[in-house]
Amino acid sequence: MLIGPNSSKIIEKLCPQINLSETSFPLNFGRKICLGHCWVEAFHKNYFGEIGWELLHPLLMQNTLFDLIFDFGDEFGIKPFGVYAANSMAVESSYRQIKHELTPDYNLWECGLHSHVDDFTDNNRDFPGKNSLIYLKNKERWKFITLEVFGVENVDARGGEPIFDEFGQKIIGRVTNGSFGWRINKSLALAMVNPKFAEEDTRVKIKILGRLYSAISIHENPFEAQKSSFK
Repeated sequence: MLIGPNSSKIIEKLCPQINLSETSFPLNFGRKICLGHCWVEAFHKNYFGEIGWELLHPLLMQNTLFDLIFDFGDEFGIKPFGVYAANSMAVESSYRQIKHELTPDYNLWECGLHSHVDDFTDNNRDFPGKNSLIYLKNKERWKFITLEVFGVENVDARGGEPIFDEFGQKIIGRVTNGSFGWRINKSLALAMVNPKFAEEDTRVKIKILGRLYSAISIHENPFEAQKSSFK
């Protein structure tokens, strides 16, 4: 993955003949291109709140491609990042992930992915599970929310922590993923809760390593919201 505001500039330097305009290479579009002397399947995606690229390549060319990208990206201050940084950015953007929210425990409506599902359930195209998915619409047992956690110092929610009402007496849900958001300087948690407690600005408690911390439900995708406030 190549992510960041200058990611497309690096692609253009490695493949100057490619047209990366929005009409020629729109978001969520992919095609085979040559970067330097390495052919890749390039997919233009939005990762973790930043425009980026997924580059599928032959394994034997991995080191070559890595070196090419870093050589051409040096002028843009390119840096590597690891999976913990990736998860932090995903949480800042309220991204649902496999093994966290996208599991057999929750359906797509409960994950808040209505805009991704409506087109498939409203048309005449059939697919396995369509009738069950339609039946489950508006029958959510859980609701996906984003929480800002207060008072933490050396810990953050990671997933699996119980969520209580604001008095710390009744369990109302659980954390599905969490991290400190380094770009917005906040401790965050993604969670599935009883729909009665899913309204924005609802105050709750999260038990992390045996201690209750106060939290509040905030607007989805806090990273994008903070970026917008700077414009």
